[in-house]
Amino acid sequence: MNEEEEALEALMVAKQAKKKKKKKSGEGGDNGDGAVRRKKKKKKKKKQPEASESQQAAAAEERPPPMSEGERNAIIDAAASSASPFSPADAMVTPATKSEFGDYQCNAAMSLSRSAGLDPRACAAMIVAALEPALAGAVELPLEIAGPGFINLKFREDYLRGALGCMAGDAEGRLGVPSTE
Repeated sequence: MNEEEEALEALMVAKQAKKKKKKKSGEGGDNGDGAVRRKKKKKKKKKQPEASESQQAAAAEERPPPMSEGERNAIIDAAASSASPFSPADAMVTPATKSEFGDYQCNAAMSLSRSAGLDPRACAAMIVAALEPALAGAVELPLEIAGPGFINLKFREDYLRGALGCMAGDAEGRLGVPSTE
């Protein structure tokens, strides 16, 4: 007799014992006050038979071999490049609608939060944490998060003076913008 047959036989014996117990206890009958009470039957979960050693060995053979770090990174890079929840066009840096908001505002957290499943203010806080080190010399810190997730940017005066001086002193007439050639 194999394991499955033994388990099936044990289950049948348990069912028969349960039926005998119900008959002896008088379930479903009169409880003395004239009312008939019945217990609700509970649904039982079916037990899955355990996999045999040969089935476990076959499953182990079907597993793919572990991948190298390079393969893993290539897959991650391909997935990231094919996923398009955010692109440079989605950055949405626009001139501020009111001067009290600064020079520019970034609305990217609003659209990013939906695709990332985050609260817009939490998403804006993550963006601010990444931007502040990169913009430290150019904008006033700390960056301000306003409303539901707008990021306000205000240029530092000394940065603007330096940028204008660079543009004015450009002999090639490119206003300080490097050539791409």
